Parts: sequence; structure tokens; C-alpha cells
Amino acid sequence: MKYIKILSMSVILALGAGMVFAFISKTDRKAGNGFAVVELFTSEGCSSCPPAEELMVRLQSEYKDKDVYLLAYHVDYFDQLGWKDTFGSPAHTSRQTQYGSWLKKRQIYTPQAIVNGKYEFVGSDEGVMQNAIRSELAVQRTSSLLLSARMEKRKIVLDYQVDKSISATRLAIAIIQKTAKVNVKSGENGGKQLLHIQIVQQLTTQVISASGKGSTSITVPLGFDPKGWEVLGMVQNMTSGEILTATRAGLERN
Repeated sequence: MKYIKILSMSVILALGAGMVFAFISKTDRKAGNGFAVVELFTSEGCSSCPPAEELMVRLQSEYKDKDVYLLAYHVDYFDQLGWKDTFGSPAHTSRQTQYGSWLKKRQIYTPQAIVNGKYEFVGSDEGVMQNAIRSELAVQRTSSLLLSARMEKRKIVLDYQVDKSISATRLAIAIIQKTAKVNVKSGENGGKQLLHIQIVQQLTTQVISASGKGSTSITVPLGFDPKGWEVLGMVQNMTSGEILTATRAGLERN
């Protein structure tokens, strides 16, 4: 397990002519059903991280019919220690640092898991992970989110609708690559081929309008492939870090 002290808070898209894609949320995430957003902070340069990512694969299979949303953020603070993470980003490190502040933790580390912005633990601890997920699935959500999206050239245009009554919140939008395999040539995992799933390539936050309805657009990351990526929306309390509701927009072709 790798720790770091918190010091501060810190595509090319080829679409054929006439081809249009739309991301449609599979269901309107209304108040009532329980859900779990699992955010894993990981690094290809950390020998403790592969077991946590293997657990994510098992969770994806086990909860494929439940409202369990998995995200893997590759941090960059081990990039100078023998291997530069293929998906590492300072933005991911900043999000982890923000969670450290929200959850009043003096250190961040890998692999670290956060469930619904409320529970923090070692990401490879399957028992704690299962308890957190099952606990959150048993709690009825009190907030709703309707999310739809469409492609316009190199942008994803999203339309959203949330409860008007939610205060101190923002809409977080994650652009996620579903899977990748990486041959790590050096560092603690040198010589291994690592399987990654639900890789966060981009995360943006949007102020929610007073009416609870609105639109926003996001420029797609390099390498964006409509068939192998997805969009996830989360309504998050920016004071506590708690995620109040979430839904994904799956990809369909018009």
C-alpha cells in the first residue's frame, strides 16, 4: 500500500459521414432504489493495486444487474518511481485529495476505495467492500437524476434533470473507458500485463441550475471510441462529498 501526505487541495474521433451517436440513460434514476458508486484510486506503479483492480472485475460481474457504478482513477504521484501510469492524471490525484479533506483523512494512498463519498477503506479489502456496497443498496435514495446525451462533432452534449430541492451540490460527469490491457515494463509491476476496467479518462463538474434542469457539453478525450466508453453522472454534495444519486448514459446509435 502506498501513502502520500495531503499537502494541498489541490481524439481523435472518427465518425463516418451521417453517423450519429446518442447516449441514452438506461433508466431514470428516481428516488427509491438503492445504489453504490465505487471509486477506486489506483496506480500501475503500485504493487498493492492489482488485487484491488481484480476485485473490481469480480464486482462488475456480481452486480451487473444492480445499480452499482465502478470508477477507477489512476493517480500520478508514483509516476517518478520507475513507471509512468498509462492513465495517470493530476486531476485524479486532486479528486483523491479532495476526498481526504471531505473524509478528514491525513493521508491518501493506493489502492483506496470510496463508496458513495461516505466510506473509505483499502480497495482490495473484499469484505469491507461488499459490506459497504450492500449497505448502500439497502438504503432508499431520496434524490433522482435523469441523464441523456448526444454526440455533436467532437463534443458530448448532456441534458440533465435533478431534484430542485438539492442544495450545495454539483453534477459530476465521468467519461469512462470500459477496459484496457497494459504491459508494464518497469517499476513494482514490471513484467506484468494489467487488466484495467472502468478507467476514468475525464471528470468534470457542472453547477446545477436553480430549476434542476440544464445542459452541458464536454469535448471528448483523445482516443474516444463510442463502442468502448460510457458516461456516468453523479450528484455530489460539495460540502460533505456524499454522492446522492447516480446514473449512466449508455451508448446507442441513431
